[in-house]
Amino acid sequence: MNEFLERISGVPGPGAAGSAAMLLSGTSTQRLGGYLLSLTDARLGRASVRLPHGKRALATHLGLRPESLCRSLNRLKNFDVIEHGGVVTIGNISRLREFCLGDDDEDKAGPPHSGSQT
Repeated sequence: MNEFLERISGVPGPGAAGSAAMLLSGTSTQRLGGYLLSLTDARLGRASVRLPHGKRALATHLGLRPESLCRSLNRLKNFDVIEHGGVVTIGNISRLREFCLGDDDEDKAGPPHSGSQT
């Protein structure tokens, strides 16, 4: 269990439990981000992970409605997290971890990037 908490929080040792507790009590977007972080052993840089379940099952697992999961995925685009076909690319693990462990409100994430600007 401690290894799991360390992997989610990126904090080795006893401090991992406190960091993981913050993840579990965070916003829906922070919980989703924490779950995605738990799918990789990488601690820095970039990572790609395959979702082990469909989005509906993932939403249920995280205690979200499917539409809330979609909104959270869209908000995570602001943190360079992109999902396509069940594969999630985390562009900056440290930045996502900082968001997930912080007290940031989801509204501070701003609207998702549209991909193109005119």
